[in-house]
Formats: sequence, structure tokens, C-alpha cells
Amino acid sequence: FNIALLVDTSGSMADHVGAADLSRIQAALRTLAEHLQGYQGTVNLSLIGFATHATLHTDIASLNAGNIDPLLAAIGNLQASGGTNYEAGFDRAVDWFATQPASGYENLTLFLSDGNPTQYYNDYNGNVAGVGTHANASTLQQSIDAFAPLSAISHVFAIGVGQQPGHDYLRFFDNTRSDGIDEVVLYD
Repeated sequence: FNIALLVDTSGSMADHVGAADLSRIQAALRTLAEHLQGYQGTVNLSLIGFATHATLHTDIASLNAGNIDPLLAAIGNLQASGGTNYEAGFDRAVDWFATQPASGYENLTLFLSDGNPTQYYNDYNGNVAGVGTHANASTLQQSIDAFAPLSAISHVFAIGVGQQPGHDYLRFFDNTRSDGIDEVVLYD
């Protein structure tokens, strides 16, 4: 497996969910990593945090007990700040998958967020755009458009964190369901 752990590290992960919940996410990621290190096949794994921009915190080839420490350290160092730019995270995950072996591997993305994309990259100049505090129609559309390349190469499991109303948006970023056409009404 090639697994991208795509984790929302925006300020809302601490502000709206509660500071302790980022610690719970970190604990869950540590547990997942520890389980994956014993997997009988090969697991290539990345930890990508996204807020206003995305950061590849670590990239582990053939995860095992002998090379798990950098992953555990990176999980422990996650910090919440900034806006929520899904596009930045999706783009970084696509870039990472492009560097991984394809033959005989399945790509999986675990996308963890409180569900509210608030920023994106402006198509004309590459600058960060969006209101930064809540989702609007432009931000959501840009995020959906940015999701398409990742969706084409990976199974993406969207996992909602906390009890934010933005979880309604996460259904647009999970390609493991086949519910048909979905819609949401946004008032700008």
C-alpha cells in the first residue's frame, strides 16, 4: 500500500474542536502507525499536514519497527494554525503518490478534517484566496476541482473530526461511496 495520511492542521482543529482533540487525533495516528508497522506487505506512508499551505512532515518507505520513529515524532509535532486549504493538501498528496511505486500497490488516502474548506489557491496568480473563516461557493468549488486528480489515483476516505456542521462538505471528498450526485446550497 501507498498511504497518505492527509491531516487538517488548521486553526479550527484547535479552536472549534478543542485543543485536546488534536492530541486525540495524534494518539489515533500513532496507534494506526504502530498497527501498520506490523503489516505483512509493504506500506509506504506519508504524513501531510494542511492548513493555509501543505507540508510533507515525513515520508517512510517500507514502514517497519526499525523506521517508525520519524513518523511518530512527526505526528507528535503537529500544530494547529492557519486557514483550511483543501487544495493545498490534495495537491501535495498527488505529488507524493507520483513518487511512489505503482505496480502492485494500492493508493489510499485518509483525509481527516473538521470539514470546512476556507481557502484555496487563486488560479490566476497562485496566491491564497478565500474568506479564511468559512466555506463559500468559490472555496468549495475550488476544493472539489482540486480533489479530482487525487480521486483519480487513490481511494480517499474522508473522516470528520468533531461535531462541526462542515461535515456536510466531507461527502464531496470521499470517493469510497457511490451515492450518486450530491449537492449543497451555500449562501454567500
